[in-house]
This record gives sequence, C-alpha cells and structure tokens, in this order.
Amino acid sequence: MTPAAQVGTAVRPFPPGDGGRSPAEAGEPTLRRLMREQGLDPVTDLAVLIDSGLVGVDGAPTPSHPRVVLDTTEPPTVPYGWLLQSWTYLAADAVHCAVRGTRGRRTLCVTAPRALMPLSRLDLYAALWADALFGPGTLAFVADPLRVRQ
Repeated sequence: MTPAAQVGTAVRPFPPGDGGRSPAEAGEPTLRRLMREQGLDPVTDLAVLIDSGLVGVDGAPTPSHPRVVLDTTEPPTVPYGWLLQSWTYLAADAVHCAVRGTRGRRTLCVTAPRALMPLSRLDLYAALWADALFGPGTLAFVADPLRVRQ
C-alpha cells in the first residue's frame, strides 16, 4: 500500500452530455485514444482494475508492467453514517485513471505515486482526458509527451 503522502491525484469534472453511456463506457475509449496520441499501445500498456485484480483489455493477457491502469472498481463499503470522500487503490506502479462518483457528481481522477509522475503531469493528463471527452476533435498535445517509468 502506498502512503497517501506519496500519492498524487488530479481531478477534473466529468463532462456532461453523454447520456447514452455510463461514465466508464464513455471514459474508456477516450482514454485509449489519449494513450494512442502519446504513442502508448492500449493492448500492451493498459490494464483494467476490477474487483478481482488486473486484467488485459479486449481479451489480451494482462500486461506484466502496465503503464496505465483504468480503475473500474466500486468504492469500498464504509460504516453507516460515514461519508467516503475519496479513495485510492494503486494496483500497479502506473498511472491510474478512474471515473468516480461522489454525491451525484462524477469526476475524472488520475492518480500515481509521486515518484512516478509529478502532480503537474497528472494534472495535464486529467485535463487532456477531460478535453477529449467533450468532442471528437484532435487533441492539441502540449510540449513533452507523457513519460511513465518502466
């Protein structure tokens, strides 16, 4: 388990307007597109975190060292009367991307160990992911590409 002080998280509002799909269904293809724009291969660089662990995408084997993890897990159960405001479960030394819902509001969360990626890069990644969800336009990628330690 990574101590909270050593974890960076960037959050962006989930863009409204995609009523036909769940946030995860809308967020996953956009995340894959964002990865391809940066030269990452979703089949070899992306794992999906489910309740039983990491799996590969589209039936592919789980990457041994994923660079990006799509976290689709449900929030942990908390005692009656408690409010869960945020949670982080880093299953790999990678950038974790999730669509979270709290109090009826959905957000995009991008989390990673601080040693892996500085907060400014996580913030940029979250912003690009949010921008990509707004429409089919080409991503205007900024300066230096996402670098994930292997």
